[in-house]
Amino acid sequence: MHVTLRLTTLLLSTFTLMCSAAEPGSDVGTAGTSSNQAGTASGGAGGGNSVLPSGGSATQGGTLAATAGATTTGGSAAGTTPGGSAGASGGPAMPGPLPTMGCSAPDPVEEPQKWLQRDIAVAGVTAEQQAMFGQRKYFVRLPVAYDHTKPYPVVFYGPGCGASNVEATPMMDQIKNDAIHVFLLQKSNCFSTGSTNGVVSPEVPYFTQALDEVQGKYCTDSKRVFVSGYSSGAWLSNLLACALGPRIRAIGTAAGGLNKATVELFKCDTMGAPAAGIFYSGENDTENPADRLDANGYQIGVIGARDRLIKSNGCDTTASEPYAPNPICTQWKTGCPNNPVLYCIGPGDGHGKGDGKLNVSNKAFWDVWSALP
Repeated sequence: MHVTLRLTTLLLSTFTLMCSAAEPGSDVGTAGTSSNQAGTASGGAGGGNSVLPSGGSATQGGTLAATAGATTTGGSAAGTTPGGSAGASGGPAMPGPLPTMGCSAPDPVEEPQKWLQRDIAVAGVTAEQQAMFGQRKYFVRLPVAYDHTKPYPVVFYGPGCGASNVEATPMMDQIKNDAIHVFLLQKSNCFSTGSTNGVVSPEVPYFTQALDEVQGKYCTDSKRVFVSGYSSGAWLSNLLACALGPRIRAIGTAAGGLNKATVELFKCDTMGAPAAGIFYSGENDTENPADRLDANGYQIGVIGARDRLIKSNGCDTTASEPYAPNPICTQWKTGCPNNPVLYCIGPGDGHGKGDGKLNVSNKAFWDVWSALP
C-alpha cells in the first residue's frame, strides 16, 4: 500500500559530501523492475522533508513512530514477541525475531550470492526532484540456501561518491550466509543529505521504499535492520539513523558525519529511537576529518555523529572503556547496554574504510551487530 508522508517546507542548507573512488562492479543480475510498493512516499517532497519524527507513518515493515516498542509486521510490540526464549534465572523472555511480510511470500527462487538489481521510481518526489535524481536502483544479495521461512537480518551498504555500479563491500565475506545484503546506489555523484540548489533530495523515501520492498519480498527480521556506509554512504547512514531510528537496529559508518539541519529537522539529538552504532575515522583523514566544524561552529564530523548517538541512547558520556576485540576502538555502554556506541580511530590511515588489517568495517561492524540483543 502507499503511505502518505507529511511534507515540511523547510529547505536544508546545501552541504557537499566528500567523494571517494569506486571499485568496478561485478556479478550483477537483474531481478526486474518493481512498481511503487508498500510503504512508499506519496504526495510530498523527498529527503529530509519527507518524514516528521513526531508523527511517523505506517509502513509495511511496521509503524514508523518515534517511540520504543513500535509494532511491526508479525503483530507484536517489541519485547513481547511470541517465540522468545526464557531469560537467565527465570527472568523475562528474550524477544524473538519479528518476521516481515516476505516470510509468507512465495519463494523468490533467485540465484544466491549474486547481486540482483531492483529498479524503483521513488514515489512522492516533485517533478524537479525526479529530473535531478531520476530512477533509483538497489541490489540484493541472498545467502546460500536462502530459506523463505527464516527471518534474516538485513545489511544495507552505501558506497562513497563516484560509485556508478555495485561493488564489493567490506563486510561481504564476513556476513556470508547470515544476512541478506543490500547495496544502495545514488544516481547523482553523492548521496545528498542536505539539498542541491534548493531541491531536497529523496534519500529518506528512497531508503524507506527499498526497505519496504525487501521486507515484503524476502523473509527478514524487522528488528535486525543494519545500515552501513563509507564516506558519502556514511553520511547517508547517519541521516537514516536520525530520521528512521525506529526501523534501524544499528549503524556502522566510516568517514562520514551528520549536518546540523538534519539533526534539527528530525530532533534526533533529543528524541531519536535508540540504535547501536560503530563509527570509524582515519587518524589522518583530511577529506572528512573526525573533528570538523561547519561555518557556524557546529560539529558535523564523525565525532558529532557519534556524540549525537551517545546522547540519544542515554549512554554515560564519562564511562568509555576499551573494546577488547579491537584495540583501536573505544565503547560507551554504561547506561545503554543494549545500544552501545563505539568509536574506532585508524592509526596512520587517511580517508579510509577501516577495513583490511584494521578489522573495523570488515569485522567489528558485524561482530558488534551480531552480539546485540
